[in-house]
Amino acid sequence: MKAILVIGGSDCSSGAGIQRDLNVLFEKKIYGVSVITAVTSQNSKKFYSFQSVSKKQIIHQLNAVFNEFDIEFVKLGMLANSKIVETVSHYLSNKKVTIIYDPVMKSSSGGNLMDSKFIDSIKQNLFSIIELLTPNFNELEALLGCKINDLEENGLKEIYKQLRVKNLLIKGGHIPNHTLSTDYLITNNNIHIFHKERLEKDFRGTGCSLATSIVSEMFKGNDLKNAVEISKEWLWKKMEENKGIIFYN
Repeated sequence: MKAILVIGGSDCSSGAGIQRDLNVLFEKKIYGVSVITAVTSQNSKKFYSFQSVSKKQIIHQLNAVFNEFDIEFVKLGMLANSKIVETVSHYLSNKKVTIIYDPVMKSSSGGNLMDSKFIDSIKQNLFSIIELLTPNFNELEALLGCKINDLEENGLKEIYKQLRVKNLLIKGGHIPNHTLSTDYLITNNNIHIFHKERLEKDFRGTGCSLATSIVSEMFKGNDLKNAVEISKEWLWKKMEENKGIIFYN
């Protein structure tokens, strides 16, 4: 049976993390399986704590899903620490899978979700095997280790060059002083820009939802550009409706 694998932290409030990923897959009528890297205690108002899962348990979970399901697409979220990054990267490097990575570093409710060696570890172990990296503006600055002032063509090309990933999607929801929500998809040959009206609402789980939607659309056969375009439109409509079912503030 074909399935999409989501790897990340759990969120007991279902606002983000694995629970959000599985909700998106369910809505898109795709069977999802999961590997939990950490258990977080949080809700829309407060982050309480998290506990990482052991290397042994992560490998057991990976073996369990790969030994039963036909997995070609993987979405990564919270990896919590450098040891988990190494474990997951090593395991997936031996599989024929397309990987979308949303580099979760902080929770929307304020919790720090990585250790001091985390950024170096993902650059060394993970970036070479992923199809798409999807940082928001704050995560992008953390990855680069500097402030970003130039999102014009030359600046975007330089960011792409520094990160050394196959494809990069910069999510624009956190970019300061922008009147539009603008996302930038940078590939080896092109820069694609996606504009939507900025919604003055505070949501949780949008990064998880967008990355999971992108991997869902690629699972359905869409190329990367169309998957991003479809997913941005889908997410924006969800946020605009704000029915309190999928997203809440």
